Amino acid sequence: MAPSIHYSISHLFRLGFTFLVGCLLLTTGRRACAQSWELLARTQGVQHTHIIASAVTANEEVVVVGSYIKSMKLQPTASWTAPTTYNNGFVARLSADGRSWRWVADISSTLGAAATMVTMLPDGDVLVAGAVSGGAQFGPFSAGVVNSAYEGFVARLNGATGQWRWLARLTTPLMGYNLVRPDGLALRGNGEAVVVGTFSGTTNLGSLPALSSLPTGSTAQNWNFFVARLDVATGQWLQAFGVGGAGADHASGVVALPGGDVALTGALQGSITLNGLPPLPSTSVPQPFVGRLDPVSAQWRWVQRVESTSWGESQQLIVLPDGNLVASGRYQGAARVAAVSLPNGPGPTSSFVTCLTAEQGQVLWAASGAGTGRPMGAGGLCATPAGNVVVTASYSGAGQFGTLPPAPSVSHDGPDIFVGEMAGTTGLWNWVTLAGGDGGAVLNSYPFAGDDFAGSVHALSNQQLLVSGTFSNQARLGNDVGPLTSALSDGFVARLNAPAPCSAGGLPAGLRLEVSSTACWEGRLLRAVGVPRGSALTWSTGATADSLVVTASGTYYLTVRTLAGCTYQLASTITADELRPSIPPNIITPNGDQLNDQWVVPNLAANTHAWLYNRWGRLVYEAPAYDNHWAADGLPAGIYYYVLQRPGRCPRASLKGWVEVVR
Repeated sequence: MAPSIHYSISHLFRLGFTFLVGCLLLTTGRRACAQSWELLARTQGVQHTHIIASAVTANEEVVVVGSYIKSMKLQPTASWTAPTTYNNGFVARLSADGRSWRWVADISSTLGAAATMVTMLPDGDVLVAGAVSGGAQFGPFSAGVVNSAYEGFVARLNGATGQWRWLARLTTPLMGYNLVRPDGLALRGNGEAVVVGTFSGTTNLGSLPALSSLPTGSTAQNWNFFVARLDVATGQWLQAFGVGGAGADHASGVVALPGGDVALTGALQGSITLNGLPPLPSTSVPQPFVGRLDPVSAQWRWVQRVESTSWGESQQLIVLPDGNLVASGRYQGAARVAAVSLPNGPGPTSSFVTCLTAEQGQVLWAASGAGTGRPMGAGGLCATPAGNVVVTASYSGAGQFGTLPPAPSVSHDGPDIFVGEMAGTTGLWNWVTLAGGDGGAVLNSYPFAGDDFAGSVHALSNQQLLVSGTFSNQARLGNDVGPLTSALSDGFVARLNAPAPCSAGGLPAGLRLEVSSTACWEGRLLRAVGVPRGSALTWSTGATADSLVVTASGTYYLTVRTLAGCTYQLASTITADELRPSIPPNIITPNGDQLNDQWVVPNLAANTHAWLYNRWGRLVYEAPAYDNHWAADGLPAGIYYYVLQRPGRCPRASLKGWVEVVR
C-alpha cells in the first residue's frame, strides 16, 4: 500500500476518527514586523476535540466542523456539552466577534464519526461532508448499518438553526476491502455540488450504478477515486464515476471553474488512461496531480503531475482572483513540477505549492516549504483579494520558507502549525507566523499527544485572516496568545492580522537590546529581548545567540531577520568605564556610628563566596554567600586582602583586592 494512503487510513483508526490546531540606530526591511493573533473561541474537551475545517458566512460568522471524544464544551460561552463514550462529529456556528455560539449539531455515533469538510450555500445553508463508522445519527436522519470500517456522507443543515435538512450516504455492501471517504467538495455554477473522494472495493451512491476499484475476481486492496454530482436541494446523487488503475489513486480537492468544468487534485499511481487523454506513464509510487475535467461527460482536458523521487500527494486546490489554480501538498525526496525543481527538504516530508493556468495546466511557478516526519493532513489554502496565496499546514523539525529565516518547530517531535503568505505572481514567501506548542508531557505514551494540526484559512481582507485548527498541551499563537492549555487537544478559531509593509521607523513591539552585568566580574551582557518568534539573529561579531558577552569597548550591532520578512538592525555602544568591574570600598571604619561600619560590595550577586586574609595570609573570615555584614569584629586595624568568587556561575574567575580597617 502506498505511504500516503496507508497513513490516512491508519491515522484515522488510531485517533478514533478524530481526523486529524538598547539603542536603535536604523531599521530596514521589506515588510512589517509582526502579525497579531486574536483568539476568538475554543472547543474544549476532556480528551480530544478537533476543528478540522471551517467556512465563513456572508456576515463573517464562522462554521466549524470536526470531532470530539467523550464530551466537549464550546468556549468562551460553555453553552453546550454532549457527553458520549464514543467519538462524535459536530458542526457549530460561531458569531463574528467570537463571543457566542449560535448553534451546534451533533453527529452521534456508536463507533466514530467526523465532519471534515464544510462550505456555505448561496442561501446561507451549510453543506458538510465526512465519514462514519458503525451507526451514526444526524438529527432525524440515520446513517443506517455501516458495512465497512467507515463510510462517507454529505449533509445539508439550516444555516440559521443548525437543523439537518437531508443526508446523502456513500455506502459499501460488504465488510472487508470496501471503504469510501469524501475528500473534496465544490459548488458548480448551476448550483449542484461536485464531490470527490477515495474508495476501495465497491461503493454505492444512492440508486446509481455501483463503483468498483477491484479488477474482476480480485481480492487485493486497490484504491481509486470517484467524481460525483449531487443535487443540493434534495440530496439526490445525480452521477458518479470512478477514476484510477491498479495503484493507489485518490482525489483530495476540487474547485468549480467557469463554464461548468472542475479542477481536481490528489495522487495517481501506475499506468492510467484518463478519458480523453493519452495514457499516463506508469509510476511505482503515488505522484501528485492537478487536472481539469468535465464532470458531466467525464472528459479530461489536461493533467499535470508533480514528479517526486519518492511518493507525493496534492492535498488542497483553490482558484486565484485572476483565474489561475494553486495546489498544495507534500512529497518525499526531491521533486519536479514541469521545469521547476524542488529540493529535498530538511525533513523526510516536504511541502510544495504550485500555480497553474486553468485553461491549459501550464505551470507558472512552484515553491517548497517546511515539512514533517510524516504526512499531517491537508491543512488550508486560500487567496487574498489582491491575489496572494495563504497557506497553513503542520510541520516539525527544521522549517525553511524560501529566503526567510529558518524556523524550527518548538516541539521537535510533535508538529507545530505555520501560516504563511506567498506572492501570487511569483510564489516567493512574503511572511510566515507560527502557532503550536512544546509537545508537552501530557499522556506522553499517546503517539499524537503533542501534535498541532492546521485546519482552514480564509482571507477576510488583504490584511486579516481567519484561521482554525487544533493545538495540544501548552501552545501559543504567534507571540500574542498563550500559553493555551488543553487536556490533550483542543480546537481553536482565531483572527490573524497580516503585516503591513516594513517602514523605516518602526520596530516590533518590545524589540530592544538590554545591557546588564555578566555572570563573571568583567564585561557586560547584551541581550536581545522581544524578538519575534522564529527570527534569525546575527551579531557584528558573527555570533548568532540571543545574547553576547562584551569585554572590549565599542559599538555592537545585532541584525534581526524575522519570519515577517523584515530585517532590523539594533546597536549598543559600550564604553571602557562600563566594562570596569564594581570595585568594593577600600576603607571601612567600624566605630559604631552607623557610617561605613561594614564592608559593603556594590551590586553584590547572590551566593558570592568571600574570603578575607590578614597581611600574613591567614584566613580571618569566610562566607559562602556574603551578605555585606563583615565589620572586622575582633580584628585589629590594618590591611586585609579579599577574594570574591561566584563558583556556581563563574567558577574560574575571581575578584581580588584589599580593604583597610580604620579604628
